[in-house]
Amino acid sequence: SLIMIQVKMSTKMGKVIDAYCQKLGISRTQVRFLLDGERVTDEHTPQSLNMQDEDQLDCVYETTGGFE
Repeated sequence: SLIMIQVKMSTKMGKVIDAYCQKLGISRTQVRFLLDGERVTDEHTPQSLNMQDEDQLDCVYETTGGFE
């Protein structure tokens, strides 16, 4: 599902990640965020990521384990 969060170019992405997780009621340890396949960290900002209007982050669930 799509959740839109508007932020200033100087807002740290940790704040965005927290808002997203709170809205969905999930732990931030369950997910990670990617922009164009690269992991987004708490210290990144939209400016440091060269984001433009309408850019979207991908949220993927962390998985553990492997093949047997």
